[in-house]
Amino acid sequence: MLEFHNVPLKTILRRAIMSLPTNFNDILRFFEKDYDTAKEDNALSARGQFLQLYPLNHLKKMTLDDYVIGKGTASFCACVEVKTRTWANMQGATALKFGIYYGKSKSDPTVRYRF
Repeated sequence: MLEFHNVPLKTILRRAIMSLPTNFNDILRFFEKDYDTAKEDNALSARGQFLQLYPLNHLKKMTLDDYVIGKGTASFCACVEVKTRTWANMQGATALKFGIYYGKSKSDPTVRYRF
């Protein structure tokens, strides 16, 4: 039989389970007591900064160069890939995930718009 400090593990588990909250409000209070909102606060702040840079009405007027990644400038796609990590994850894979990008391909070393 498994024991911890001469107390059977079954007894320890039973006591632990019995000490857990049983109704939703108790569970919520139990959760809120130790929950750290810092990550959510940072994500909300980063999302707000992104929306200030790229408000919805700006998206319709955006030029191709303002959109594409690969030009070496701050662009919508570069911002999406790097600045949104706390609230949305769009990194990895290739730049083609944005539909269009500026750069080379494996089969063609010419730097140009690609889609």
